[in-house]
Amino acid sequence: MSNITYSSESGDIIIFDPETYLVILKACLQQFFGKSDTAASDIIGKSGHLNMENFPPKDFNQMALLDHLTIFDFAYNMLRDLEDPALGSYEILPMDTYLDWEDDFIQKHDLNPDYILYEGDDEDEEEED
Repeated sequence: MSNITYSSESGDIIIFDPETYLVILKACLQQFFGKSDTAASDIIGKSGHLNMENFPPKDFNQMALLDHLTIFDFAYNMLRDLEDPALGSYEILPMDTYLDWEDDFIQKHDLNPDYILYEGDDEDEEEED
């Protein structure tokens, strides 16, 4: 899979690397939810969130919705929808723990750190005091 570019009507752009996203998602299922390599692949294959209709996102708004969640949150929602028993032993994870793990994983596996990259007007510039 190659990068996909999404454009909004206002000219904002999101560049998405779905391959890197899926690699991190699979590793997240293994690291934080105790799934084997095969089980993680099966979960990804069964998830309605990742079927051909929903993944990769079809437009800018769908892509922005996907990016609203961390990959950890996305994995949790997939397991919840599949009624996976692993959630019964799930412990609340500090977000920094996940984000640090993701950064380390990306670096160790030489993945694209900008797997979701926004280009265009910076919203923060509009909110300056």
